[in-house]
Amino acid sequence: MDDCSRKKHVDVIKRLVNVVHDKDRQIYSLKTELYDEKEKVTRLRSEIKLQSQDLKDQEDKIRTSDEQRQNVFNKIVNRLESIDGKCKTLGKNTMSYSEALNRSAGEKIHSQTKTANSDLDNHQRKHNDKNTYVHAYARPNTVDRPVPTEQIQQIQTRVTNGDTSVFRGVVRKRSRRIVLYNVTADKPFELVDTAIRNFASSKGVNITFVKLLIKRQYKDIATYTLRANINERDFAAVENDDFFWPEGVYWRDYIPQNKHL
Repeated sequence: MDDCSRKKHVDVIKRLVNVVHDKDRQIYSLKTELYDEKEKVTRLRSEIKLQSQDLKDQEDKIRTSDEQRQNVFNKIVNRLESIDGKCKTLGKNTMSYSEALNRSAGEKIHSQTKTANSDLDNHQRKHNDKNTYVHAYARPNTVDRPVPTEQIQQIQTRVTNGDTSVFRGVVRKRSRRIVLYNVTADKPFELVDTAIRNFASSKGVNITFVKLLIKRQYKDIATYTLRANINERDFAAVENDDFFWPEGVYWRDYIPQNKHL
């Protein structure tokens, strides 16, 4: 009896051990699947973050492009209005000058026609006194008489001989555009703008324009991404100095929206 009961217990223990092993294998398999699923979730989160960042960048580029288009449109409208005003002023001056010329020419032609008619009448009268046959005179349509030079008003030019000072070009002040990112955003943008200009000026670099492109918030840290215009003659100082900007601030060349197309 003891041997039989012992065998039964051994068999039960073996079965239980096998069951435990099976459960362990199942648990290990489930853990592996769970780990794979966690990796998938992590990858999906990373992809979502990248896509959201790309969307934000595209929105910033679109917003910047719209602002640039609006600025260009406003400049064109202002330029056209200025040209239209100048054309109207020139038109009035031209009309008054042409009217004066026409009036003067009309008076001269009328005077010359009167003189020609008077000479023609005198000539006819002399021939009638001599009882000679006089052919019908054809009255001329135009009178070709030179205009006295003293009656012509000469236009004095404003440029004297040898004066070349009026022949010159417009030299535009060119600038290089860069993007500054990872700039701490714990202060208002206006203060950061002034600080950037003063910082660059202290190093002999003239910044002519600063624009806020985007403000990012990651956990408890907020950063600015900015666009800055640097006078072209000062750009070499920034380009050749790897430690020009404060530690943690990075820069790259600004690429307009239309360069991506």
